[in-house]
Amino acid sequence: MKSKILLISFILISALVNAQTRDVTGTVTDKSDGSSIAGANITVKGTATGTATDANGKFSLKVSNDVSTLVVSF
Repeated sequence: MKSKILLISFILISALVNAQTRDVTGTVTDKSDGSSIAGANITVKGTATGTATDANGKFSLKVSNDVSTLVVSF
């Protein structure tokens, strides 16, 4: 019985932790002509969390709900 309660608690805590994040997706484009930029770096401001755009300039990044600023560099 104790192990079942522990397992249920673990599952609920995992669900709560997962609910505190969100996926941010987008496309990085050149301001002058609108073409996509492959290989641009996207990071969460003030952290090392980040990703890079694919060949079509698209990216996807899982961030916590309190994140409000991404930094794009190329």
